[in-house]
Order: sequence, then structure tokens, then C-alpha cells
Amino acid sequence: MNIHKNKNTVIEEVNGKNIIINLDNGGFFQINEIGLEIWNAIYENMDKNELIEIFNQKYKNENVEKDCLDFLKKLDERKLISFSD
Repeated sequence: MNIHKNKNTVIEEVNGKNIIINLDNGGFFQINEIGLEIWNAIYENMDKNELIEIFNQKYKNENVEKDCLDFLKKLDERKLISFSD
């Protein structure tokens, strides 16, 4: 499954907090440092398993896959990303 960032999003730092803003609907999502790392790692048509593997190698934590998938789900719910086969 491939990940696509919504082209009408921007990321801003406001009062030391990273916020992704959906310019289509005005929605926003505050992310922490690891969320920012994930967001910055996503490139167009990136396979979600590739993204998970990158962070599995970096953090070597048993929760990486679940945490990445949960984060991607939240981004998708806010229409900041979409998925395709």
C-alpha cells in the first residue's frame, strides 16, 4: 500500500510545536519529534512497509510497526495523507 501526502498541506512550527495544516479544510494535527521524522521520511508513492522498515531499523522497538500504523491512520483520518494499492 502506497502513501501519498496531501499536496495542500504545510507544516509549521508554532510556539515550539510542529503542526501539519490541511489547507483544503483548515484541519490541523500537532505532531511530536518522531511524528515529524515520519512525516519528513514520507515521499510520494512510498510503500508503508518501507516506512515501517526504516523506523524498525532506526529504533529497534517492538512497537514501531503499531506506532507507525497508528500515526498513519491519524494522518489519513485528517486527510493529510491518502493510500493507494
